[in-house]
Amino acid sequence: MRVVLKQLLDAGWQYEPYYLPSYNSDHLPMTLSAMADLGASDEVLIGFHARYCQRLHPAELGPELLHLQDGRGRREAFVGMRSLLLESIADKGAATVVREYLPVLLPSLATEAFHPLIRLGFALNNQHEMEVASALAYWMTSSFMPQLIEPVLATRLTEVLAADALVGIASGSFGQRLSGLVERDIYPAPVATTLADCASASLDVYLGTRNFFALHLVTATEAARACGDYVSETELVASLSAALRAGYLVLDAPDFADRLPVPARLDEEHALKYVYACASEYEAWGDARYLLEIAEFKAAGLVPEWVDATF
Repeated sequence: MRVVLKQLLDAGWQYEPYYLPSYNSDHLPMTLSAMADLGASDEVLIGFHARYCQRLHPAELGPELLHLQDGRGRREAFVGMRSLLLESIADKGAATVVREYLPVLLPSLATEAFHPLIRLGFALNNQHEMEVASALAYWMTSSFMPQLIEPVLATRLTEVLAADALVGIASGSFGQRLSGLVERDIYPAPVATTLADCASASLDVYLGTRNFFALHLVTATEAARACGDYVSETELVASLSAALRAGYLVLDAPDFADRLPVPARLDEEHALKYVYACASEYEAWGDARYLLEIAEFKAAGLVPEWVDATF
């Protein structure tokens, strides 16, 4: 990891994992990591950090915790949870801690619009211990805890998504709609498939809708692959496929049969994370659609000229 990137990630200890009043996720550590891999200079990283951190809020101390279970599902317990996780990482190592807690967290993979997972994926790639603790604490303090049922058999996840019916939960925030699936006992079943198929399906949905939240299906699937060394593929694919189906239902099950043009505009942090995910997923799966996406995002000016997606 580059020295400047490490310094900027180290500075993230002082912020909440979201900013008010929207409760949107803090994208700073994720975007900095994507930018570094896409070729940003140290000066570009420092400049982005200076601009972005102006929207963030200092982390509040919150309740004192003796055990991680004391803060489960409590947003105000983020700092205490992170402290306990850092202690555990110092004692046992980050890999052991991730292997201990990730299987329990996986069913709630879609929580906070997939951002704890995405943050963890970057943290694991960077082997940055504080970011690993922050991502896990962010995930653990979410109150979204669905129970997975037995997986369904299918040839391709795309076919399952295309057959998923409207469920009428199209109002409220992404998180509220997601929780509505659990409250109505209609959180979808996993699909017995592969990680490669999940990647293809998530890209299918985004290309066919260009929905802002559908973009997160792609970046989340890439992040899930980063977790593959810490859980079994069966566990990972079960949680991911169910989450992709849930995300699709939250979008009100839109048609995605035809590829749409790239969006006319997109904020810098999401465009950069998406192009990073496309480059990473192309390297993993060789799907040429990822290369086309990168080229068209660059041609449309959605990412800066310095972006080099050939890592």
